Amino acid sequence: MMTKSKIIIIILARLSSVRLPKKQLLKIGNTKIIEIIFKKLSTHFSKRDIFVATSNDKSDNELCEFCKKKNINFFRGSLSNVLQRVYKLASIQKAYGFIRVNGDSPLVNLSVIKKGLKKFKTRKYDLVTNVFPRSYPAGMSVEIIKTQTLQKISRRIKKRTHKEHITPYIYENYKDFRIYNIKNRKNYSNIHLAVDTKKDYLKIKKIILRLKNYKFNLKRIIQTYEKN
Repeated sequence: MMTKSKIIIIILARLSSVRLPKKQLLKIGNTKIIEIIFKKLSTHFSKRDIFVATSNDKSDNELCEFCKKKNINFFRGSLSNVLQRVYKLASIQKAYGFIRVNGDSPLVNLSVIKKGLKKFKTRKYDLVTNVFPRSYPAGMSVEIIKTQTLQKISRRIKKRTHKEHITPYIYENYKDFRIYNIKNRKNYSNIHLAVDTKKDYLKIKKIILRLKNYKFNLKRIIQTYEKN
């Protein structure tokens, strides 16, 4: 039985990215990207509720070893069926819902997560998001999803792309779901702050080292981004 109040955080990560392999283990200062994300989230959430969800492929052994070393919870599941991986983890944890964060997003926005959680806890929504439509930079995407909603769509989906990603099916069939979108006053959707390439990494590294802590707000990040 799911615990109605339990909401976990799932950081999706795999080391076999084609454009920038092992990007989650790249360092910014003395800290690897995956640990920056974990540390940032753990300033507001209990560490026992934060999980790195990776694959059971041998390519992710190094990531799991790092998580063990740093006492970060991790879960291993299908490499290609990410939806199944995430649903299994949320089910095992008996979570009512989960916050999905990407493992290539060291600038994840805590204030958006807090705002989204407030809406999600009203139990009126299947999905609370800030990408439908996007007004925050890529790299600050937040999705809070009801576990039962994943169970529901896992029975329906046929396309491989719907299994490789968690929410496209929901967005494509938005009339069937209760979605709440968090919109920023100013549209920053043209700004890219996810670590997808080496160029992204160098730019984000510069931003984080300039700001010197993990509590920086969106305004300061954009100002620093525009100076580089």
